[in-house]
Amino acid sequence: MQHPNLNTDYSKYTFEDFLQDDFFVSSIKNKSADSEAFWEKLEKEGKINRAAFCAARDFLESLGDHNNSSVSDAELSSLWKEIQDSIKTKSYRKIIYIGSIAASIMIMLLAIPYMSSVYQSRKQQDIMRYAQENSIQNNSKDIQV
Repeated sequence: MQHPNLNTDYSKYTFEDFLQDDFFVSSIKNKSADSEAFWEKLEKEGKINRAAFCAARDFLESLGDHNNSSVSDAELSSLWKEIQDSIKTKSYRKIIYIGSIAASIMIMLLAIPYMSSVYQSRKQQDIMRYAQENSIQNNSKDIQV
């Protein structure tokens, strides 16, 4: 079988070049006797960058193995339930946290008028006491003109 990539110079290909080559990726993911023979022929003839080819092939094959791992429906369901429970717990904690902050702010806002009135009344009392202690006695005997 004649491959469309026979004229391609794979000897200068890098790891990235192989991974961007659609024919290479397809032939590794969907192996056939023809594609394996094609790559073996290029290797034997020395028309391929062997290190880059092997690294790219191994990388694609490792991805293929990873994609074939299966998770049972029960495991997937259990994992999904744990995720949802985690989200609910975090939401509940967030609500408690925000509620605590809001309650603290309300207490402070309600305390400001009370504290202000207490401060004003003490201030007036202090002024009155000062005036009484330092008042000038209106004794006409003591005043000389």
